[in-house]
Amino acid sequence: MFAFVGYCVQSNFHFPWAQSLNGDMFPSTDLSPEAQWDAFPVEGKQQIFAVIAAMEIWDECGGGGAFDHYTRGRQPGKYPPFEAFREDVHFVLDLYDPFGLVSTS
Repeated sequence: MFAFVGYCVQSNFHFPWAQSLNGDMFPSTDLSPEAQWDAFPVEGKQQIFAVIAAMEIWDECGGGGAFDHYTRGRQPGKYPPFEAFREDVHFVLDLYDPFGLVSTS
């Protein structure tokens, strides 16, 4: 779902500041999304894949034991909380119910 939203948004939106330390601007919005991806620096692509991989690993491991694996009864779409990061590293909102509007506890 995020890939679809990103595909739609990147056709018409970009940040107005430089996208790399050497001052390169974002690829032109005149390009198709595929051409924009090809014009994006390799280091940026690696960062995107690294974040996605870290989040997938966190989900597959059950969020440090907070939840069972999704194939063992966890509610679909309920992502493990980031409590360990909030306590030890830095503040970060949860992906599922970030403001506590749905939880009853």
